[in-house]
Amino acid sequence: MPIKNIQDQRRIKELKDKYEKERQSIQIEIDKLQAQLDVLEAYLGDNLNSEWHSKSPLTSDEIADLYAKYMKHSYDPKDYTDKD
Repeated sequence: MPIKNIQDQRRIKELKDKYEKERQSIQIEIDKLQAQLDVLEAYLGDNLNSEWHSKSPLTSDEIADLYAKYMKHSYDPKDYTDKD
């Protein structure tokens, strides 16, 4: 179907531009939602068994060992009392 006058050409171009802008805005929304989905999937990944809440609690010996390794020499109760 040949276009016969310039007004029809202009109208068709305006419609094409309008629909192209709409398509681009929809694509931007899709990209945003895909990024959000990627973040959520990273949080809910396949390795949920390694999460802290699914691990068994530490035994008293393990806690004592951690204290001996990391806190025994750096924690002084006198540092946390009033100096007055």
